[in-house]
Amino acid sequence: MSFPLYGFTETMRGTWTPLDGSGRKTLWFRAEADVTDARAYLKRGRLSLTGKLHAEGLADEVPASGHLEIQPLSGRIGYELEFTADDGRRCRFVGEKSPSLRHLLKSMTTLPGDVQGPDGERLGTALLYFDLKNDLLPFLGTFRRGRRASAEVAT
Repeated sequence: MSFPLYGFTETMRGTWTPLDGSGRKTLWFRAEADVTDARAYLKRGRLSLTGKLHAEGLADEVPASGHLEIQPLSGRIGYELEFTADDGRRCRFVGEKSPSLRHLLKSMTTLPGDVQGPDGERLGTALLYFDLKNDLLPFLGTFRRGRRASAEVAT
């Protein structure tokens, strides 16, 4: 049951702190999220992600791809984006929002996560935000019919 349902574009910005002690650095991603497999979406809330990621000192606006899992009943919105660092290593950003009615705005706009190396080793911690003031209206305008998994996405 692989057919597109809906999609949108999301931008998250913030910082990451490498474990090597080099201090806090900028991190952001802009990704197209698409329901490309209705079965995976209905089962796990899974959407594909493709876009660009920038992790200062590690990856300079590189292509990134992965998935987003929206599981409202378990209070989880999980992100996983793989990318190639500037030095050629395969890395990934893994983060999770924990929506809560009590702190709805903060829990839906704050994304804590980790930057991981090729073998899953933790390279640093990250804290990203969705900017409600500047990005909400443009975000709402990106909702559309989903694209197929094989479609190239311009970023």
